[in-house]
Amino acid sequence: MTRSTYSVIFLIFFVSLFFLNIASGVAQRAILRDTEPLVLMIESLISASPAILVFCFAYFCMTRRLRDCGQSPNKAWFILIPLFNICYCVYLCFPRSKHCSV
Repeated sequence: MTRSTYSVIFLIFFVSLFFLNIASGVAQRAILRDTEPLVLMIESLISASPAILVFCFAYFCMTRRLRDCGQSPNKAWFILIPLFNICYCVYLCFPRSKHCSV
């Protein structure tokens, strides 16, 4: 995955994560009020959506970008470390691709 593609996807990921965290907070507060099983299941899925988004971003985007940079795809696990994860994701926007001759 090239720098520009990763940078655009990272920006979309970051904005999406912001809004999903807001929706997750609202859903977690609603879980305490509702008793309907179907509503509780939907609210629980909304609450889990930020974690699912982070996992998908790490698996599909970060691993490809790390491979493209010539680094180990296992470094995508750094996304689980609070505060360091954002810095590392931003760092991956800058290194050149190893297969590119420019």
